[in-house]
Amino acid sequence: MLGFCSTICIFESYYNDMITLFKTISIILLVYYGLKIILKLAAPYIKVPNTKKASKTVGQYVDYEEIE
Repeated sequence: MLGFCSTICIFESYYNDMITLFKTISIILLVYYGLKIILKLAAPYIKVPNTKKASKTVGQYVDYEEIE
């Protein structure tokens, strides 16, 4: 009878460890995908608009001659 009880206790400990592992993996996945969705929704409000505007005058045009 003692052997049976120890087998049940080992199985129960193994089962509890597996449940804890499953809960941990589930929480990590939920946080990851939750943050991914929240950041996709909040991205337009977080991004800083591009304030640089290209000037119409790029620079001076300089003629050059090839020297042989």
